[in-house]
Order: sequence, then structure tokens, then C-alpha cells
Amino acid sequence: MPKTMTADGVAQFSRELRPTVTALDNADDAEAAVTAARSWIGNPCHQICASITDVTCTPKPFMAVNVPGVTPPSNDIFVAYETVVTIDGVVEPHPECVGVLRMPGRGTATLSCRFDLGPRQHAHTDLTLRPVLGRARADALVAALDTAAKQSADRAKCTVTSLSEAATPHC
Repeated sequence: MPKTMTADGVAQFSRELRPTVTALDNADDAEAAVTAARSWIGNPCHQICASITDVTCTPKPFMAVNVPGVTPPSNDIFVAYETVVTIDGVVEPHPECVGVLRMPGRGTATLSCRFDLGPRQHAHTDLTLRPVLGRARADALVAALDTAAKQSADRAKCTVTSLSEAATPHC
């Protein structure tokens, strides 16, 4: 017969799980593939420029698993992005060009990175995209595991009777 968790065991499990799930926020999401189509506003641009990126996501699930009573995480995915802007060989800081984009798991979203360019200056941008698990999916994982742990603790309080070697819980 499987062991059940005590209430203290459930509390400890939750305390130890949260730091692990926080690390999952930024973990690679291997079940999503992203591609990018890039363009510029104004080519050549004068004074105010923008690098525009259409990000497309395609799901690549390992397998679909349905657990009774557990709501699967949303179909949205999270994509960490960074556009590095280099002007005349010098990397310029642009904090608004770095972040995490929430987008449909099967769809397209647009990113824009604006920057100023002086006369006769030359700009180059490099883009990095990486699907990450994100807070919503990590929280959904914790909720599912926490619910299972609490149900296990609740089962420990049930009385079990055995009739012809078949155990029947009474809760």
C-alpha cells in the first residue's frame, strides 16, 4: 500500500517545491518552437528606428496527458527575448528591448525595439528568442502537485476495511 503524506509532510513538500518552481520560470520550454521574421521601420531609418519581429510559435508536445480533476496550464507560451542594438560598433543599452512575451501557443505576436540613430550612424541588431516555462505554467505545476499531496494527506485520515482482500476506503 502506498504511503500517504502527513499534514507536516505536505507543508514541507510545498516549502521545498517553491524554490524549484521559481527556477522553472526561466527554464527552457522544449515543447514549443519559435521562429522570427524581422523587418525595419524605415529602411534606411532616420533618427527614430525600430526593429520589428513577428514571432511565431508551433507546439511540439512530448505527449498529451489528462489527469482527472487537474486543469492543464493555459495554451499560452512565454518567450524570453532580447534585441541587442549596436550603433557604430558600440552596444547601446535598451531595457525596453528585453523581456518575456506571453503569446498564443499556436500563433503569432509582434515585438518592436525602437532606438535613435544620428546622421551617418549605422545600426545593427541581434535578436535572441527562447521559449520558457513562465510563471503561469510553473504555478500550474505547483498547484497540481500541491493538490495531489493534500489529497494524499486527506486519504491518511480515512478508515480502510478489507472484504475478501479488496481494500475499501471510507472517508
